[in-house]
Amino acid sequence: MRWVATFALVIAGLRSAEPCTSDGSARSLEAAAPDFFSWFEQARYVAEVEVTAVPGFTNEGHGLRGKVELTTGKPYKGTPPKKLSFMQEPTACGGMSKGKLVGFFGDGNKPIGFAGLEVVSALTAWSTAAAPARTALLQDLTKNKLPSISGAAKKRLAAWDAPDPAWKSPGSSAAAVARVKVVWSSIVAAAPARMAAFDDALAKGRAALTASKLACKDAASRVRDADGTNVSPIVGSLAALGDGDCWLVTAGLGFHDIQIFVGAGDGKVRFAWIPPEG
Repeated sequence: MRWVATFALVIAGLRSAEPCTSDGSARSLEAAAPDFFSWFEQARYVAEVEVTAVPGFTNEGHGLRGKVELTTGKPYKGTPPKKLSFMQEPTACGGMSKGKLVGFFGDGNKPIGFAGLEVVSALTAWSTAAAPARTALLQDLTKNKLPSISGAAKKRLAAWDAPDPAWKSPGSSAAAVARVKVVWSSIVAAAPARMAAFDDALAKGRAALTASKLACKDAASRVRDADGTNVSPIVGSLAALGDGDCWLVTAGLGFHDIQIFVGAGDGKVRFAWIPPEG
C-alpha cells in the first residue's frame, strides 16, 4: 500500500518512518504524527509548498530515488527561495506525492519534514504565543479532533514542555543526567539525520553524559559565542533558557556532542543543540 498522508509526510533518511506503522486508525495516526512544533524551532524557514515533480513509486508502493521539485508559497518562518529541490532516496515507506504541504527546511535548504495544511492554524497559534502560554495551548491541542495535531502536541509536551514532577530544585548533576536519559530518544529523533544512529547509544554505553551547573544567561552567551547569531537548535530556543540556573548536560558521541540545558528550578529541558565542530 502506498503511503499518501493527509496529515504528514516524513522523508526517509530525514526522520524515522513512524507513519508506516499506522493501520489507519485515529490512535495509530496520532502515534505516528511527527512533532512539527519542534520542527518549526529547528527550521531556518517554514512555508506552504507545492510539490510539482516527484520520482514516483514502484508497483509495491516504495518511493523511487529521484529529484523532488517544490515551489514555495506563503511563508510562516523566514523567507524561503521560490523554488526548491532535493534528492529523494529509495524508501519502503512511501515517498513524496504531488500536492500542497507545509515544508520545514534547515541549513542548505534541506527539508526537515512536511505536514498537511490542516496543521497551519495550530502551528501559527503556538509559534506566535508568548512562551509562558505555549504549554497551556499544547495541553488544549492534545484534545484536537485531528490526530496529526493531537499527536504532535502530546509528543511535544512529553518531550520538552512538561516540567519533571519528580524534580527537586535546584537539582543535581545526577538528576540532570537522569532527566536527559528519559528524553534521550526524543532528542535524537528531533536531531539531524546523522544522529539517528545514536538512539541506543546510552543503553549500549556508547555515549557518556556529564553535567555541570551554570547561570542560564551565561549558557546563552556561551552558545552565541560558539555559533554567532545563526544558532540551530534541536529543540527550544535561547530565549527559553530564561533566568536562574541551568544544568548543562553534554553527551559525548565520538566526533559529535549534544548539549542539553535543563532548568535547575523545574527539570524542564530548555534548549538542546549540536555545537559546531572545532
